[in-house]
Amino acid sequence: MALQCLFNEGMEKGLDEAARHTAAARIKRASTEMGGLITDLLEYTRTRLGAGLPMELADCNVGAVCEDALEAIRTGSPKQQFVQMLVGDLKLQVDAPRLHQALSNLLANAVQHGDRGTPVTLNAKGQVDAVVLKVGNAGDSIAADALVVIFEPLVRAPGNAAQSHVRSKTSLGLGLFM
Repeated sequence: MALQCLFNEGMEKGLDEAARHTAAARIKRASTEMGGLITDLLEYTRTRLGAGLPMELADCNVGAVCEDALEAIRTGSPKQQFVQMLVGDLKLQVDAPRLHQALSNLLANAVQHGDRGTPVTLNAKGQVDAVVLKVGNAGDSIAADALVVIFEPLVRAPGNAAQSHVRSKTSLGLGLFM
């Protein structure tokens, strides 16, 4: 919605063709992501009824998924610095939309809970039979007792008072669960 408002404001001010095209592409991507969030809620409901999360494995270039997830996060966090390192053979059989979702959630959390003055990192390293992904920031480490619960739905780790202003008021705590 924020992108749509920004686009409308730009149209009123007379954006040039290239800027309109960029804004329209971002709105399209954000709309697709909103549709994905609705699907996620429906799939979460399925898991609570006993069915698992559906997975569709296919050949995938994990590097391309990393780049796309990072670009989506950059759009929403233009002042945040990012560093990406892709090394080795990054082709794998994965559910690309689920991987994108997981990376997006981890990157968003790294931005939200990290030190804004330091870069968020995304590293992908191809190994013989796997691809190792790491997302990092210079924020505080996650407390051991929080690690036990943050991957559960509707559970959020307690934050410190200094970060309470940046915590999402609308988050359901499903990001890491999905």
